[in-house]
Amino acid sequence: MNYQLEELSKLNELTTGLASIFDLDKLLKTGANKVANLMQVEKCSIMLVTGNDIMIKAAYGMDETVIDKVRVKIGEGVSGWVAEKGQALLIKNIDEDKRFKKRRNRKYKSKSFLSVPIKLGDTTIGVVNVTNRIDNRPFIKKDLDLLEILGTSVAMAIKNIEILEIGRASCRERV
Repeated sequence: MNYQLEELSKLNELTTGLASIFDLDKLLKTGANKVANLMQVEKCSIMLVTGNDIMIKAAYGMDETVIDKVRVKIGEGVSGWVAEKGQALLIKNIDEDKRFKKRRNRKYKSKSFLSVPIKLGDTTIGVVNVTNRIDNRPFIKKDLDLLEILGTSVAMAIKNIEILEIGRASCRERV
């Protein structure tokens, strides 16, 4: 199987796999693991907007104690900027990007970082971040494009859960 076909097959597997999960926590954890695997990175986080903040709800390759502490204001840092603008970012060197919080740089062996919004329609509900490629190469536009597709897959799976919950609530009201 050639490289592109193999990549498309993995993407299809991820998308259909996420669409069959109807528990948000499980969806996000599975999504972080599958995104990290498909993107071949050591670290992946899925953050969701909560009020005026964005918080890590699931991660791969990160310490659980860090995950619970991270809370970013919308508009601050890379994830906050992506959540506010609803635009993806490809950062080639985190040392040169003013949005990246300098005190966290030492936690990254790679200087390259990707962040994409999770959107339902025009509303950004979260962000997917990846860093530390296993092969240590910097990310390129193709990687950003792939992560945007993955972010859309996560958004569609979240929407499926919302629709299911609305349907369940409607059924309970009728009983």
